[in-house]
Amino acid sequence: MAIVIVRQLHEDHIQDLCSLYRQTWWAADRTLREVRRMLDHSDIVVGLVDDRDERLVGFARVLTDSIYKAFLLDVMVVESRQGLGLGRYLMETVLHLPELDLVRDIQLHCPPDMVAFYEKWGFSTDLAGTLALRLRRT
Repeated sequence: MAIVIVRQLHEDHIQDLCSLYRQTWWAADRTLREVRRMLDHSDIVVGLVDDRDERLVGFARVLTDSIYKAFLLDVMVVESRQGLGLGRYLMETVLHLPELDLVRDIQLHCPPDMVAFYEKWGFSTDLAGTLALRLRRT
């Protein structure tokens, strides 16, 4: 299996991305229209594509000001490819992008069972006395 890193998704990849979202608990209801808009407004997009069939098998995106903060979002690997090291490859790829070299603070949200995975790169649940807050709009 040869995996190619892409920084821009073409239409078939966007369809694959919608399928990836449908396998998640946090984004299963995202529509194709919404996903296109999200991609247009994300600062960094990284896709993992299987070279054999050109299918998107992994994805992550980043919102950032390129100096102080970056938010790593939607780190996903298609279920049939999980456990093969693609998540690790995706994380290594994203965290070593030149666009993030100067960023002081990279944050992400994940469920408790994924904390150990992200700790391998130095992510911590210690928010130095701060709390994450959210305003949810429906």
